[in-house]
Amino acid sequence: MKAILDYQEVTEIVEEGYSMLTKDSTDAEKTLHKENKKKDCKATFMIHQCVDEAHFEKIAGVASSQEVWKILEKCNEGTKQLKKVRLQTMRRQYELMQMENNEKIIEFFNKIITHMNAMKNCGEKILDQTIVEKILRTLLEWLASAPIRSSSN
Repeated sequence: MKAILDYQEVTEIVEEGYSMLTKDSTDAEKTLHKENKKKDCKATFMIHQCVDEAHFEKIAGVASSQEVWKILEKCNEGTKQLKKVRLQTMRRQYELMQMENNEKIIEFFNKIITHMNAMKNCGEKILDQTIVEKILRTLLEWLASAPIRSSSN
């Protein structure tokens, strides 16, 4: 959502808000206020487009994009903690991942990549080298424990 707000050049209005007009405002201040009001409406519209129905109900009647943003931040405070817990679980699953005897290499590879992508979505920084090392280490363990198969001509 921040990327969309940045692209639309309304992030500053969302984060800092804008000043209201006074009785003795100059024409320049009135013009700036009008531009800021327009940016605020644009930001509110963008946020409305990005949230699900449950969040929309919480922000639908709010007057400014800054207030909307504060409500959304408050609603999502627990999300960081949830991601941490989920990431700890995924790290443990990653450590325990092994290739099964009847599993094809490509299936195992896809399982690792899918798991790594889920970890990245929770904020984990993973190098490609780390993934390759895990796959190679697991394959070597699998090959070492696999029964010796004789080939018949």
